[in-house]
Amino acid sequence: MDIFLAAGYSTSLMESLNRCRRFKCAHSLADVLFADGKTINHEIFSDAPGESTRLFSWEQPTRAHQLQWKSAILDKVPQTISRIGQLGKYICQPHKQYKWLASRDREYVYHLLSSDEYRMYKRDYVHRITRSGCRYNKISTQPGQPSDVTLYASVHPPITSDSIILHSTCDIFHEPTNPSTFMSCLSSYSNQSLWKNLEIDGDGDWLIKSILQGTLLISMDGSYMSDLSQSACSGAFILHCTESKQEIKGCLVDESHQADNYRSEFLGALGPLLLLRAAFMANPQVDCSHIKLELYCDNKGVVTRGNQVDAVLKPDQVQADLIRLMRTYTRLIPAQLQWMHLNVRCDQLAKWYLVRAIQTGDYIDPTFPDEDIVLSINSEKVRSSTKKAVYKHWGKQAAQDLFSRRDKVPRESFDLIHWEIMPKVMMQGFPKTFQDWITRHISDFNGCNRYLSRWKPTVKNVCPSCGCSNEDTKHITRCREPTRTSLYHEGINDIKNWMITNHTPSHLAQLFSTYLSSRGESTMESLLPHNSSLITLARAQDLIGFDNLLVGRLPKLLITTMEPILASLNNRKFTIHRWAQELSRQLLLFTHRQWSYRNSTAHYKPSEGKTVAEHELVDEQVRSLLLLPPSSLPLQHQHLLAQDQTKSLLNGTTTAKQFWIADIRSALAEAALFRRLKRTKYKKGIVRMRRHNKIKLVPTVLLVLLPPDIAKEKGMKWKKRRQK
Repeated sequence: MDIFLAAGYSTSLMESLNRCRRFKCAHSLADVLFADGKTINHEIFSDAPGESTRLFSWEQPTRAHQLQWKSAILDKVPQTISRIGQLGKYICQPHKQYKWLASRDREYVYHLLSSDEYRMYKRDYVHRITRSGCRYNKISTQPGQPSDVTLYASVHPPITSDSIILHSTCDIFHEPTNPSTFMSCLSSYSNQSLWKNLEIDGDGDWLIKSILQGTLLISMDGSYMSDLSQSACSGAFILHCTESKQEIKGCLVDESHQADNYRSEFLGALGPLLLLRAAFMANPQVDCSHIKLELYCDNKGVVTRGNQVDAVLKPDQVQADLIRLMRTYTRLIPAQLQWMHLNVRCDQLAKWYLVRAIQTGDYIDPTFPDEDIVLSINSEKVRSSTKKAVYKHWGKQAAQDLFSRRDKVPRESFDLIHWEIMPKVMMQGFPKTFQDWITRHISDFNGCNRYLSRWKPTVKNVCPSCGCSNEDTKHITRCREPTRTSLYHEGINDIKNWMITNHTPSHLAQLFSTYLSSRGESTMESLLPHNSSLITLARAQDLIGFDNLLVGRLPKLLITTMEPILASLNNRKFTIHRWAQELSRQLLLFTHRQWSYRNSTAHYKPSEGKTVAEHELVDEQVRSLLLLPPSSLPLQHQHLLAQDQTKSLLNGTTTAKQFWIADIRSALAEAALFRRLKRTKYKKGIVRMRRHNKIKLVPTVLLVLLPPDIAKEKGMKWKKRRQK
């Protein structure tokens, strides 16, 4: 009926279809199809009532109802089959008893006539196989039930008593066998990596007895060591019987980007729940619906959150997969730490297994039992917010497209960069203004003259330090001006000293120092011998590029190279992530020093609020105007070019020079106007001029220069007369 409901049929039509459905005893789509799970069985359209082991109401559909039933089946069922392909195996015993069965090799087909009699058919190899199927001939009728039956069968109508045509077959449904012991139930879990750290006293069958007697103690604790690994956490648990003194202890160690203390506590609480589930599976006769067990832990919120079955998870809920899984069990309640020694042991177990897993890389498979839906992105399970995971995946793809389109990071080199440290370097290591500069710098929207000259014509696209043309972002660290070059090499020495001080091998620090000194003109691979152990790292850095290194984008191979070196120091305060963040920060500061010095040259204002370039521009204009002859100015302005005036001008302030430049330009404009006036005899008013044998009335210059006559507003007496 779900198919008909999705089709949007009317209420009256749905009532007619439902009446026919009950008449034919059809409960699901499998009841109207052959054994192949995709072909409609036309017996469903016959006038005979259906047969079923279930109880259906008595119906007597009319002929019109049956026509509507047939039309709906032929219309909607093929559409559904084309969308899903075909039905799979039976998941429960079919309520419509199959009267046709077949052997595994399809050599024999059996027709059940009654509970104690059947008819046997054998495959006919004389007639050829048609599209309808294989032909089978009757052999005999025998009492009892066939013994080698493993398939349900469907045959084509009409069926004669001597031969049939087999349409299709499917596997007979068999009830799954339940494990009978605790260990067998535990082994039936699909993810056996959960129990790699599990230790059980005896066979574990004592667990259900301890639960029923109330002698079971459950304790758990988690561990997360961000200084050793920011992507690994563990949860340990102990199930202790106070009567028999037997125990089950284990630890789940998971690796993910969502690892934290919160997830480790959930892992510790999930382990006992899976063990209790196996114990109840091995003893199905035990009514476990009313059983509640106390969990001795130091994190009451984890158990409380897991018991909130009806609460809706937030879209951005962290560790949503474990919370959702815990709510399917809900057998634990938090208790006070009366058994402190169990919690201490759990803490020790969690730390020990976590350190071992970090060293060996041996973690559990993150897919847990009873997880119906598991979402993964690039083969990595989504453990927290699905929305954030999808947005992050889409953001990564958008960043790849953007950097590749703007020739910043090649697409094939994107995954070679250790991006995980960049948010902390940007958001925690620098103030807001510095973060804004980094954003503009890596996006090519900083204040270089190449970009300023595009919208400001007065700006020349040259470097203010060395005078080279095309000052872009790359030129900031490639300028050959002597002072900036000296500052550049000083910064390289500072980075080299920092690397050596922070436990970097001298040959690795020297390699990066030489590579930075080349300013992108040499590849890192060319600086190494062919048999060097750092050749793979050098190739990765060459693929990433010189300019990406200067903005703190480090290759992942550099992190993996330094990680065992820093781990051997056993310094929990200085991890590989902190080392990488600080190195990235040093590189950004190194680039910013070049930018700051460049701005000191371009924007330094030593006096009068003007930069050096502005002072030099005014002086150059003054020197060019002093070359004018005094006769080029009107007589009343020729004193501006007197020798005594020019001497005091050259020694004066830049502001006085700007006023003098303005006076000279005004005088030159006045001289040009007088020269134009001398060419024509002017008089006030309109003059007649003959041009090209035509007489035109042309206003004189004097008329143009006179202010226009503006009509004055009429007086009040005039307005009153107008109103009359």
